[in-house]
Amino acid sequence: MAKQIEAVYGEALFACAGESGKRRAWMEEAQLLLEIFKDNPELSLFLNHPGIEREEKIKTMEAIFRKPDMDGPIVSEELLRFLKVIVEKGRQNVLEKILRYFIDAVKEDCHIGVAHVTAPAELTARQKKAVEKRLLETTHYETLEIHYRMDPSLIGGLVIRIKDRAADGSVKRRLERMKYRE
Repeated sequence: MAKQIEAVYGEALFACAGESGKRRAWMEEAQLLLEIFKDNPELSLFLNHPGIEREEKIKTMEAIFRKPDMDGPIVSEELLRFLKVIVEKGRQNVLEKILRYFIDAVKEDCHIGVAHVTAPAELTARQKKAVEKRLLETTHYETLEIHYRMDPSLIGGLVIRIKDRAADGSVKRRLERMKYRE
């Protein structure tokens, strides 16, 4: 089975970042790029517009991402070259997926887990600390990036998702299972 485009390019970026010893730095730049695309949807529309020449897209990206501020350019020259390759190959329509793939690969390599915790009400700082402690004990991750959200329909308990695994300890789920046993 063929790999998806984002995996091919994401793995290539991961390998280049590893060779240069800049995985974490490039991950931070990739996260910044995703924020820029999220905050400026017209940039994605521009890059994906079929009537605009590739050279014009590349010039625009250079103008945006090389723009010096107080601390220097937005992204490193290496990452900018990678972005230009993506546009030259006509793969800008999956650029955000490529960046997400790369970020996920770096996080996995650095043993940084990403967990999504849903609770019926806002958790206290103590409860959040307990959730984090338990997740660190039961996974191979050294640190966790936890995203919390509320869903009052859960009634009680938690739903925890890490990658493609989920643990549903909610009262709502227990009631649903009881309903189907009857």
